[in-house]
Amino acid sequence: MGVSISSITELESGAGFYGFSGAVACSTNNKGVIVIQNTGYRDTLLEITVSGSTTLADLTTGSISSFTTYLNDVAIQTTRIATFDPNINNPSIATFSFFAPRHSQVKIDQQDSDTTGSCTTMLRGYYMEPPVMQQD
Repeated sequence: MGVSISSITELESGAGFYGFSGAVACSTNNKGVIVIQNTGYRDTLLEITVSGSTTLADLTTGSISSFTTYLNDVAIQTTRIATFDPNINNPSIATFSFFAPRHSQVKIDQQDSDTTGSCTTMLRGYYMEPPVMQQD
């Protein structure tokens, strides 16, 4: 079972927020690693960083992981990480950004090819505008 973050932590500066999954064990099932129910009342640029699976006991092993990002239940990005695949030159980490309008739902799901290792996911949100009054 993946770790799911249903809330985010506001930066002390008020310029944005962050959230992270921590180490999530690989399994072949689809699991939510980050869930934001509501991004708030400000438009936001989100930056997502995902890492491929590793095993601390043996750093030469890993598996293929796929991370899919959903914005308001629409898949907008899928990233495949093949850690330690000797036949393919794949990165073990990927970072991408996307725009999330105010009051959006964001979800990141992870799926793995086997049960080798664990992956991590982190997001950072940068507000696009200063705070504005709520409108009805």
